[in-house]
Amino acid sequence: MNNFIDKVKDKKAFTFFDKLIYRVLDHDTLSYGGSLTYFLILSIFPFLISLINAINFSGILDPEYLYGLLDVLPGEIQEIIRNFLNELHMSSSGSFLTISFVAGLFTASTAVFKLMKIINQSYGFVESRGFLAQRLMALFFTLALILMIFLLVLTQIFGQIIYVNIMSYLGIENASFDKIWSIAKNAIPLAYMLITFILLYKFSPSKSRENMITIKSVLPGSIFATLGLIIASSGFNFYVSSFGKYSITYGSLGGIIVFLIWLYLLSTITLVGAEINSTLYSMRNFKSLNNWPRHDSIFKNLQG
Repeated sequence: MNNFIDKVKDKKAFTFFDKLIYRVLDHDTLSYGGSLTYFLILSIFPFLISLINAINFSGILDPEYLYGLLDVLPGEIQEIIRNFLNELHMSSSGSFLTISFVAGLFTASTAVFKLMKIINQSYGFVESRGFLAQRLMALFFTLALILMIFLLVLTQIFGQIIYVNIMSYLGIENASFDKIWSIAKNAIPLAYMLITFILLYKFSPSKSRENMITIKSVLPGSIFATLGLIIASSGFNFYVSSFGKYSITYGSLGGIIVFLIWLYLLSTITLVGAEINSTLYSMRNFKSLNNWPRHDSIFKNLQG
């Protein structure tokens, strides 16, 4: 191990991964990922209530179509959600819609507010913005991330099922539509996610306004987070498509566990993307700290 470290300790790639792993562990990134997941879960149900109320209140979509989409879920989950939707359908109101939306938005924006603070801390910056400015920025990114998650769920998880049902309902069988859909279902959320992460990583650090954090400097973490979420969503899509219908004994429990894992991966991947950017920032602007032996090294204790 000593010989290996001696050979690679001054290599940029080794320095980057050494510092990155140290930062991920030292900043409790995995624990913070769980904390963000908790806030995401809290915000899901108010938003689900407001979504169903909006659909029922506006009458823009037949509720029976929503029930049809539940066929991909295990039987026990279908029954719970059907009862939930039926109760919402009977009690839809404009005031309930507003209350549930505000509650969901507040909970979700709290998670994003915490995310922004973690990103700022990963750079070691002292927060210089006012509380109101931070909250307004968190609200903006909350709405952007909600749309991102909606696009992910719509295109990557249930997209193929919805597309097949729509084509079957319209009686359309066209290979050209299939090709267009195949490209669009990946290209649209991919582009949107990349832009969202660039803006999130660019403006979350407090010193962004001094142009210390540039769009170019946050591209590596943004690309990592975008590709990471696509891979995680594809894995969830594989579970829904392959096992959602056929699991009998553990179908409901398995689906819930996989969904929670997906949310946790979403949170953790986002935080690791921020750590990638802050690690590269440190290597560029504090080059003396790259010299061996360095304090932020996971391998230094392995060298005798």
